[in-house]
Order: sequence, then structure tokens, then C-alpha cells
Amino acid sequence: MKGSDIFLRAFNRDASHSELDMQPVEIVDDNVEGDYDNVVDEITVSDHTTLAIYIAAQPCPTTRTLASL
Repeated sequence: MKGSDIFLRAFNRDASHSELDMQPVEIVDDNVEGDYDNVVDEITVSDHTTLAIYIAAQPCPTTRTLASL
């Protein structure tokens, strides 16, 4: 995450759509199959909420220095 998105939810939605090739319901609407893989509702609103909560709960990464090892 480079900090270009303000919200984790927007980052998740865009990444799942463009990187994972899974169409979120928030983009295409309910019961719409737009990428011709015969799967509707690939990522639901609750899936994005759960993923955003999980990512927000992760600790911030830290850098270890050689002296601390």
C-alpha cells in the first residue's frame, strides 16, 4: 500500500478488481457477471468489510537495526 488511497476499503476494492480479477459487488452491482467466468457476487460488501478490519488490525511494520539483533 503506497498511501495513494485514503481508505483501506477503497484499496481492497480496487486491488481485488484489478489485481485478483474478482469483481466486487460494490463496482458491478448484485447478481451481475461481467467478466465471463460464470461467477456472480465474487466479493461481497461483507467480504470487503472483513478484509478492511483485518488489515487495520495488523501491527505497523518496523525496521530492525543490526545492533538490536
